Amino acid sequence: MGKVVSLPCAVIVLYFLTFGVNAMGRFSRVLFSQVHGTVLKEGKPLSGVTVRRAFNWRWGKEKGKDETITNSDGQFHFPQIERESISAFIPHEPVIGQFIYIDHEGEEYVAWETLKHDYEVNGELDGKPMNLDCELTRENGFHIRDSVNGICKLL
Repeated sequence: MGKVVSLPCAVIVLYFLTFGVNAMGRFSRVLFSQVHGTVLKEGKPLSGVTVRRAFNWRWGKEKGKDETITNSDGQFHFPQIERESISAFIPHEPVIGQFIYIDHEGEEYVAWETLKHDYEVNGELDGKPMNLDCELTRENGFHIRDSVNGICKLL
């Protein structure tokens, strides 16, 4: 007696047989879009400052973090973070906690805190690139939009 394969499994298998190994790119999910920013104090760029980024992807049950150092112009960059996920093909509401912190002279500044609810490139800001102006003397709050907390503004 043969085994019965569920319809969702059959659709996934058929998809891979039709489109081949390269189909994995179709399951790519952007967890954190590329970030460019500048760290300033009283309007002056700060070099050599540590900028830390972290994320918490609830669907994929994954946490990650990385860091960078500002250059002589106070600028920093983080590349896009994406993951391949066949299970994320199943309808669900994405929830990705995103965090950026700046460490300067023994103080930690909250630059960016939000929840991302999609897998789109630049979905954090409805398609706008994440180009941030992070002034350390700025009061922590909602400077970009109601759902983004921190000291940064969009350039």
